[in-house]
Amino acid sequence: MPRRLSRRQFIGTAAAAVGAGIVGATQLTGGRPRGRPEGLEPAGPPVLTPPGTVVDSTLPPRPTGSDDHLLVVLEMPGGNDGPSMAVPYGVGAYYDMRPSTAVPAEQVLRIDDEIGLHPNLVNLHRRGVTLVEGVGSFEPDGSHFEMMSQWWAGNPSGLNSETGWVGRLADVLQTDSAPIQALSVGFGNHPIVRSAKHAALAFSGPDGLSILTGAPDDYTEAVLFQNALRSMSSRSGGSGVSGDIRSTLNATLDFADRLIGNRPLDGDEILARRDRFGYSDSYLADSLWFAAEVLGRDIGIRVIHVTMDATFDTHIEHNRWTLESTTDIDTNVEAFRRDLEDRKLAERTMVMTMSEFGRTPGDNGSGGLDHGTASTLFVIGPGTGRRVGRMPSFTDLDENGDFKANVRFESYLAGVTEGWLGVPAAEVFVDVEPLAIF
Repeated sequence: MPRRLSRRQFIGTAAAAVGAGIVGATQLTGGRPRGRPEGLEPAGPPVLTPPGTVVDSTLPPRPTGSDDHLLVVLEMPGGNDGPSMAVPYGVGAYYDMRPSTAVPAEQVLRIDDEIGLHPNLVNLHRRGVTLVEGVGSFEPDGSHFEMMSQWWAGNPSGLNSETGWVGRLADVLQTDSAPIQALSVGFGNHPIVRSAKHAALAFSGPDGLSILTGAPDDYTEAVLFQNALRSMSSRSGGSGVSGDIRSTLNATLDFADRLIGNRPLDGDEILARRDRFGYSDSYLADSLWFAAEVLGRDIGIRVIHVTMDATFDTHIEHNRWTLESTTDIDTNVEAFRRDLEDRKLAERTMVMTMSEFGRTPGDNGSGGLDHGTASTLFVIGPGTGRRVGRMPSFTDLDENGDFKANVRFESYLAGVTEGWLGVPAAEVFVDVEPLAIF
C-alpha cells in the first residue's frame, strides 16, 4: 500500500528495487525474427460444443474487435486443473478416474447437463463465463519451465523466442500518444511482456510508484533519489545494454508520472475502495485492484497481465488447494468487475485465464493430480456465457495416459487477441488460426 517510508526503509527499498529490476526492462533489440519449428502445421478450425443451457452474461454483448477494448490476462502458474473448475459432472468416467478428487455432482453449479462450475465459483456462475475447453500444446512437455516458456512466447518454440506475446501485442498497439500499451503486475521482469519496442513494462504495484515518483518536497532523501533516476534516464548517448536500460528507465518513469499525474495514490482511499468492492487480502486482490486503478486513470494501457500466487501444482491435497484458489479467483474477479463497473469500464474489459498445462485425468493415490496436458480456461466479461472448443475425453487418452488437446494454446491466445482487441492474429503470432471465441 502506498505510504511514506522512513529514511532507512526508503533507502533499503530503493536499492533493492533498482537492483531487482522494479523498473521492468522489457525491451529487446535486434535478435532473429519469430518463427515456428519446421513441419508445425497451422491450427485447424475451431470446434464448438453444443450450447446447452449456458448462463448468459449480465452485461450486454458488445461489438468485437473494438479499439477501445481492454484485456486482463490472469495467469495461474503451476498447472491449473480444468475439470476441477469446470466440472464434467455428467461424464461417468470423470468419477471413475478420480475417486478422491472429483467434485460431487450435487455440489456443482450447473451450466448444462454435462458440465458446471466448482461450487466456490458462485459469482462467475451468476454472471456467466465462457469455457474454452481442451486447450493445450500439441507438443506437450511435463516441465513447468518448458511449458511456461511456450505460453509466455505464444509459440511452441518458446525457449527460442526473444519476445512475449503480450509484448508483441503491445508493439502493435503502440501509438505516439500512448507509448506504453501493456503492463505486467507482480513478479518483476516477466517474459510475457518482453517486446521489440518500449511498448510494455513490468511493475511491482503501487508501492513501486512511491519509489519512482511523487516524493514530497520535504522528503529530502526521496527527492534526491528520484532526481537522480530522472537524470540517469535523460542522459543522451549510450548503446547496447546501457542504452536499453536508460531508455527503459525513462519509459518506466514516464509511466509512473502519467499514472500519478496530479492525483497521488491515497492509502485511505485505496482501503475504502477495496472494502467497498469486496477485495480480499490476497496477492491476486492487490494485483487486480492496481489493474483497475491503472485502467481507470486512462493513460493508454490496454493490456494488463497479473499472476496469482495460489497453489495450482497440486500433487497432494488437491481438493484443499482448489478450495483456496477458487475462492481467491471468485472473490477478487468479482470485486474487480464491480470496481470496473464503478469506473464505467466493465463493458470494455475482458478477463482471460491461462496456465501452462492441466493435470492428469486420474488421481495419483496421494489425494493429488500430477502434471498433465490440456485444460479448460475461462473468458470473463461482457457477452460471455458459452462453451468453445471440445472437452478432452477421459477414455481416449494419449500414449502417456494424458488428455489430448483439442485446441492449440496459441489459437486460444490469438482468438482473444483478434476477436476482442481487433488485432489480426498474424501481427502477433505465426501461422495460427484464431479460435472463434466471441
